[in-house]
Amino acid sequence: MEAPDVAAAPDTTDEHPPLLELRGVKAAYGRIEVLHGVDLVVPRGKVVAVLGPNGAGKTTTLLVATGQHPVLEGCVHLAGRHVNGARPDDLARLGLCTIPEGRGVFRNLTVRENLIMASYGGVAADEVIDR
Repeated sequence: MEAPDVAAAPDTTDEHPPLLELRGVKAAYGRIEVLHGVDLVVPRGKVVAVLGPNGAGKTTTLLVATGQHPVLEGCVHLAGRHVNGARPDDLARLGLCTIPEGRGVFRNLTVRENLIMASYGGVAADEVIDR
């Protein structure tokens, strides 16, 4: 599957598309399907929490949204752009990345410094902080 051109202009059919949208997303580990048609909308300017017990698919949903795990079926949109198959570093340049918690952070660094470390190459540190 060819990765989409994430630099392309977003779909303009909706003047104010959600910041992040997953539609009917399915994902698997090997032959075991773990996401069964997830729909998620994160409107611009809003905060959304994903809650559930261990094994409910929270982490896999995050990994799919940030390009770190493949989508079997369904669509991922970032600000109106179709981004299925986009690389995590390309999505980070558009402002979407994973900031790890607990064991995945550098404990001796500030939040600001962790954000800089978590950004991908090709993005100026000032730009990462502004986002």
